[in-house]
Amino acid sequence: MPGCLTASVPQRVKQVRARRKRVRLRGEGEAFRTFARQAGYRSDNALSLAIGLNRSTVTRVCDGDLHPGACFVAGVLSVFDTVLFHVLFEIIDD
Repeated sequence: MPGCLTASVPQRVKQVRARRKRVRLRGEGEAFRTFARQAGYRSDNALSLAIGLNRSTVTRVCDGDLHPGACFVAGVLSVFDTVLFHVLFEIIDD
């Protein structure tokens, strides 16, 4: 890259941030609930206790009202350890 060696650190950081693609995750709500039922979690409350998050967070992600955060993703993947990431989450462009 021409100019990359001559750019100052703050300028370089701005250049990298400008090129960075922003993405979000969307939870596949029906997939969460299907796997939860198969694993023995009969309600969003039971699933939220297993994940370690508030029931309203689980409900809102499953209903599509909230994008899942890092704690949600980590909790779900630890509870459903045999399920692949792309089955439960969709990466969407922001």
